[in-house]
Amino acid sequence: MADVELRNVSRQFEGAPSRAVDDLSLHVASGEFLVLVGPSGCGKSTALRMIAGLEDPDDGQISIGGRPMNRVAPQDRDVAMVFQGYALYPHMKVREIMGFPLKMRKVPAAQREQKVKEAADMLSITRLLDRRPDELSGGERQRVAMGRALVRSPKVFLFDEPLSNLDAALRGEIRVEIGSLVRKLGATTVYVTHDHVEAMTLGHRIAVMRGGKLIQLGTPREVYEHPATAFVASFLGAPAMNLTSATRENDHLTVHGIRLRCLGDSPKRLLLGIRPEHVKVHGPVPDGNLRVEAIVTTVEPLGAETFVHLDAGGAALRARLPGFDAPSVGEPIVAHFPPDCVHLFQAEESQHRVSMKVEAA
Repeated sequence: MADVELRNVSRQFEGAPSRAVDDLSLHVASGEFLVLVGPSGCGKSTALRMIAGLEDPDDGQISIGGRPMNRVAPQDRDVAMVFQGYALYPHMKVREIMGFPLKMRKVPAAQREQKVKEAADMLSITRLLDRRPDELSGGERQRVAMGRALVRSPKVFLFDEPLSNLDAALRGEIRVEIGSLVRKLGATTVYVTHDHVEAMTLGHRIAVMRGGKLIQLGTPREVYEHPATAFVASFLGAPAMNLTSATRENDHLTVHGIRLRCLGDSPKRLLLGIRPEHVKVHGPVPDGNLRVEAIVTTVEPLGAETFVHLDAGGAALRARLPGFDAPSVGEPIVAHFPPDCVHLFQAEESQHRVSMKVEAA
């Protein structure tokens, strides 16, 4: 195991109008599982490829285990990368594919076979060792790709959106396996994904990226409960956080005709956010809760939960309710939520979080 550090790392591709990675600084502790998450084009895969040595930074420095990686070839960095597209050799059998990195390092055949067997047992793919890639399912190919990385016992594991090509059920299954395997090995891991579920369930910490920049770094709970910007708030969570414009007048906020009392300083124009799971549509409104009259526009029953879409005086509002117990489409309801669950952000371009509380007026 080894730590990974990026210090003021930048990368701009020729002809691109902006940097793919812009002044990125991160420290991944030895044995930590860090997830780089963000939308397509945010720079997360470029950052991963620079750690692997497949891309060179224009500025800044990358070190692994305290050793600077400037001009160090990928094969000499002692990292193993699992790609989105598997990258399996079609003419080889699984045992040859998994053992190939060791063969390139001139590891004796008997030792190679032992390491391949150990990795195959760990991944439950021993029965596949004599098959070729075209005889495998997507999930089996991904396990083989993981096994090829595993046999090397590298200092650092790198995963580049490894589940993107799998169906939803298989993604959940392999996600659990990756988390269990990496934690069992205690390996330092950097994992890239655009999926907030993978980020929340796998990472010790999450690094949210946008436009090549690091927007927020923290534990899954910290990032979810205290998003640094409106972008982070809306990117993590399903359904996304409800965000609507609000205007401050003296010590009150006006949100689509609703007046809330402000406790603290803030800009005049704000974005007010509330997570769908905090919006209630049943029962009496508790004292102190914020309330809004709305019409049900769409109901999405999913079994364990139901998503309800509301029109609250022209503002779209989503509620996440347990089970199937939801109002009908077209039904007028009173939605309510506790004021301490409200998030406030600047309405300007940065949309940074505002430290201010509200209460019912």
